[in-house]
Amino acid sequence: MVAIVKVTGSGQITIPAAMRRKHNIEQGDRILVA
Repeated sequence: MVAIVKVTGSGQITIPAAMRRKHNIEQGDRILVA
């Protein structure tokens, strides 16, 4: 899956609102960058 993400200074990525809605991901959830 190709997803546009915002990389934060802490090394985490946040999922844009559109992607959160599409995948039913709760707002504020973050995925740690391995």
